[in-house]
Amino acid sequence: MTTSTPRTLEYFLMRACERFGMRPDEFERMSYDEQVRLLAYDQVRREESEFTL
Repeated sequence: MTTSTPRTLEYFLMRACERFGMRPDEFERMSYDEQVRLLAYDQVRREESEFTL
């Protein structure tokens, strides 16, 4: 695994919204629990795809 520059929460939010086809304001209207689940799911999927390369 390569080391890259640190990412901000805003970066992860924008990338997750992009991947799930939603706007950031849609994300903000979700409950905190839903936001955490969505970001965690996105993180796991990203790690899985990096692992299989």
